[in-house]
Parts: sequence; structure tokens; C-alpha cells
Amino acid sequence: CREHPGSCVALALIDPSVDEPPFRCLDEQGALSGTPEDCVPLLVVGTHVKRAESGDCLDNWSDQDPETWGFYGCHDGDNQKFRKEGPGRVCSTANDEACFASHPW
Repeated sequence: CREHPGSCVALALIDPSVDEPPFRCLDEQGALSGTPEDCVPLLVVGTHVKRAESGDCLDNWSDQDPETWGFYGCHDGDNQKFRKEGPGRVCSTANDEACFASHPW
């Protein structure tokens, strides 16, 4: 993030079933955390969301659970692909219910 100022983001899960969902971002392990200080810096690169420090890709573990995430070596599988939906929103291509709000890190 220091090499590319302004390029890193934190991603917080969007829960469409709640009017005002709690803020829960991805931490270093890919778990959802309600503590903003735990948010890991991420880069959205093409169809991938990568951990800025390691370059590992965000992976949904192929379980279709929008609450389950982790980081894994990039392999270009559908469980690691994302699409941008307008400014500030990134969604999993494997699970339409799994969308994140993008916040500057």
C-alpha cells in the first residue's frame, strides 16, 4: 500500500437482509471482524481481491456461505473471482449474495 498510495481498500460484507448491517470487514485470516483496526489492506486486481502484503487471493472456500472467507494462493478458480458493481462495491462471481462495500484503507 505504501508503494501504491490510495490503491488499498478494506472490504466490509454487505448483508441485504438488514437495513443497517453491522460493519464487518475481512481480517488477516479472511474472517469477518467488527473491529475496524483488524481490517486487512486489500487490492482489487482484475477479477481478483488480493491481500496487499502477501498477494494471496480471497477465496470463498467453495462452500457458498457468504460468511466464510480465507486467503489462498491464486489459482484463477471461480471461487476466487470477483466483479466490481459500480463504485465501492465488489461481488463474488460464484455467489451473488456475497458482496462487499469497498472502503479506503
